[in-house]
Amino acid sequence: MGSPLDDIQFLADSENRVTAMAELAAGPRTRPELRDATAASNATISRLLRAFENRGWVTGSRGRYQLTELGAYVAEAFGEFHGRMTTASDLQSLLPVLPLERLGLDIEAFAGAKITKSTSSDPLAAMVRLRELELGSLESRGLSSLFPEPCIDARHAAVVEGSQRLETVVSPPVVEAALSSEFGHKFVELVDADESDIYVYTGTIELLGAINDGTACLALIHGERLALVETSNPAVVGAMSDAFEEYRSQSTPLTTDSLRRTYESAAVLR
Repeated sequence: MGSPLDDIQFLADSENRVTAMAELAAGPRTRPELRDATAASNATISRLLRAFENRGWVTGSRGRYQLTELGAYVAEAFGEFHGRMTTASDLQSLLPVLPLERLGLDIEAFAGAKITKSTSSDPLAAMVRLRELELGSLESRGLSSLFPEPCIDARHAAVVEGSQRLETVVSPPVVEAALSSEFGHKFVELVDADESDIYVYTGTIELLGAINDGTACLALIHGERLALVETSNPAVVGAMSDAFEEYRSQSTPLTTDSLRRTYESAAVLR
């Protein structure tokens, strides 16, 4: 019998083993199903299953394989470990801009978080994901010192043309930029919508993000690129909710009347 480290190394040394273990954790699988999931050869799947059986993790009957009680325990433990290490790897470059102290949290709170980064090969990845969230949420509460044109368009579609309930706190430069943008008229309609409450905070908004249908989403700027960190961890959702309430309590509601008084020179308001 090998040591625990031997078993960890055995799984970690092969993406096929990690994938196969995750597949089996979801339910019994046939060899062809495991082959399709891993894109591995028949020979590789045979060796993999034989190694799993030798460790007491898997049993096979009539061409279907399933985890033993021990195998299920190993799959759960390794899956959690693998997920945490994946998060740690993804968060490594984001730690300098992740507002842990501001939220009163530690990195553990973001274990298992979904991370979307814009990269040189896919510079719009985070913006595309952000637009998906803004279009698909039924309820959203946000904090923003940025409101790019695609986001104005998405919020307008979700709130004015859809059924989303939106509450957001923005800074004055956001309002000015929105009014002067190509989508200025849509921003005005968004302000005027019954299902939208927009507030203006005159100080510096230190957090950029939202709570969408109970899931917290932090938007981070690392270098010149955008990254999104999403998690439904109650600790993060609670901290984001507290921050939103703090900013909102010190903000002024934005209405079409106040827009006209404050930004009367904006062409879209004439």
